[in-house]
Amino acid sequence: VEMSIAQNVTVDTFVCIDITQDSILKSSLSQKSARVSGIVTNQVNNVLNSFLQRQNTNFTVDNETILYDSKGNSHFRYDVKYKGIPVHNYQYTIHSADDTLNTITGLNLFSDDISVIPSITASEAIEFAKTNLPAQKYFWEDAELEEMIKHITGDVSASYYPSPELVVFKDAQQLPVLSYRMELSASIPLFSYEVFISAMDVLLFRQAKLI
Repeated sequence: VEMSIAQNVTVDTFVCIDITQDSILKSSLSQKSARVSGIVTNQVNNVLNSFLQRQNTNFTVDNETILYDSKGNSHFRYDVKYKGIPVHNYQYTIHSADDTLNTITGLNLFSDDISVIPSITASEAIEFAKTNLPAQKYFWEDAELEEMIKHITGDVSASYYPSPELVVFKDAQQLPVLSYRMELSASIPLFSYEVFISAMDVLLFRQAKLI
């Protein structure tokens, strides 16, 4: 079962900013103190927050991951949040060379403010997803599968029952919308989907096959 998204799809744009040529970002660099591979971690936060604040003051970053290339240079990757809610699949990376921060890369975000107060509940989103992805038996209705996931995770409360997460998701026209993201899986017929449903007007934005 698949539902296609709108035909007119706008391609998102990639951002690459040269920190060394940007006077405002360059001024965000502070004195070096505590180093991570020669780069000060608070410098990275200062530069990235300064960059994000230009687009919208409600953006923050979370979940820092530090990567190292073959030359020993550091690359600091962050997830992006809007008013504390994850912007799905959006990350920004600050790159360094020779102990100097030099570029910021990532997908273009948005500047307009949006509501982060859902108009529908998570339970309503689940029911809407089930209506669009009907099945004779979902994973959570299969006792063996439910027992298996509890055994694999070591968590007696683990379940295949959907757990909708609020995210900001860009639709086909690259407009940001508060949405519920969840995984919906069934054994009869066999399918597993990642589903995004608008939390504002119960529209199905995207279904992506997981199996």
